[in-house]
Amino acid sequence: MISRNTLLCAGALLLHADMAGAWNWSGVLKSKLQSDNRYTTDARIFSEVWGSLEVFDYQTMKGGIDFVTRQSDQQGFEAEIYQLYFQKQWPDYSSTIKAGRFHRADSLGYYSLDGVNYQYQFADQGITLQLYGGVPRRIEDVRSVDGDWVYGLEMDWRHQLAWNSDWITLDDIIMRGGFQQFAEQETTTRLESSATVIGKFPARFIQSYELAMMTAYQTSSETFEDFMINGMLDFSETIRVRASYELFQPKEKITFREKFHSIYARGRQDLLRVNINNQVNEWFEYHVGLKRARRHENEDVGYGMNAGLRWDYIRDLSLAAEIDYLELGVEKSENIYLSADYTVNADLLANLNLALANNKKRLYGNNRSVGFELNSKYRINSELFLNLSGSYIWYSTIDNEYLAAVQLTWYIDNFEAKAQR
Repeated sequence: MISRNTLLCAGALLLHADMAGAWNWSGVLKSKLQSDNRYTTDARIFSEVWGSLEVFDYQTMKGGIDFVTRQSDQQGFEAEIYQLYFQKQWPDYSSTIKAGRFHRADSLGYYSLDGVNYQYQFADQGITLQLYGGVPRRIEDVRSVDGDWVYGLEMDWRHQLAWNSDWITLDDIIMRGGFQQFAEQETTTRLESSATVIGKFPARFIQSYELAMMTAYQTSSETFEDFMINGMLDFSETIRVRASYELFQPKEKITFREKFHSIYARGRQDLLRVNINNQVNEWFEYHVGLKRARRHENEDVGYGMNAGLRWDYIRDLSLAAEIDYLELGVEKSENIYLSADYTVNADLLANLNLALANNKKRLYGNNRSVGFELNSKYRINSELFLNLSGSYIWYSTIDNEYLAAVQLTWYIDNFEAKAQR
């Protein structure tokens, strides 16, 4: 919840931006009314105001605030500030300090951090060091955490190798390493690392490549929380092959489209995928892929496939289709997904999504479902936009789901040209 001191800090930040002529600001304000039953047993109705504002000068300082207020029939009034920070750069010392509440993403997830982040850059070597610490706070609707405290150290190295031979080049390399301790009832230690290599194959049938690896290792349990290897080959300007292996835990809440994709089974799992994408011309492309999945909870192993296409031949209309299949132990998932985006005129965009699924689950047996989602975005003027959205999913064995929402978005921009010296 928002404390009195936090509100005072927010007011001081905005007042300072207003009084200092050298400062500008930009942001967005969204007001929404929504009714749904996605996350509750009974239908809920709530109104919500979400805002994001950034103030900045043209040299070394900036600040920001992200907030949300909500009034619902079930929870009453709620409010939260997700970001309220001030950032200062010292170019002569290659240093930047950010303090307050700000967003952070790492192996824990995506969360707000009440604390401090210090960054130092070795510009000539392409190295960036970061030290951070504070109290993590959960952000709703994403994979996130609450905790007593967290601190860590990260190092990023980016370097243009420009190494080449007759058959291969190494153009760029990006490496990252990190150490983190997190406390929530008990203290855990994580070691994070990632590496990416980008290059080309001169005078070969493969034009370019990219190899990447990412790991997050928890020392107390001696397990990898996340592990990913990804490889990409461009055989031409239109044909791309990608293979990946992932060990992961799916996020708690998912989108309309993700509900109809078989890889979003609950629980810890690993997934091996190979995909081929071919952009035949500027208005048609397709992809096909195979996958192998393993769910650790029941030691289930399964195989599946997916295929899709995009067609943009008719002006202002984009059509897409995708099929997805996976058989995993005693469970099976078959899905068809259709999408259409249409530009009605210069001020109105419309989107329609349709999905059909036939799923067999341990918990509730066979379940067939049909769903649709309709979205529209109307530009009232250069700053105001009106969004309407609705979805409904019919299930054969569990309760149906619906969502209806209207949202007004106001883009704020107080840009002033930088003074000439």
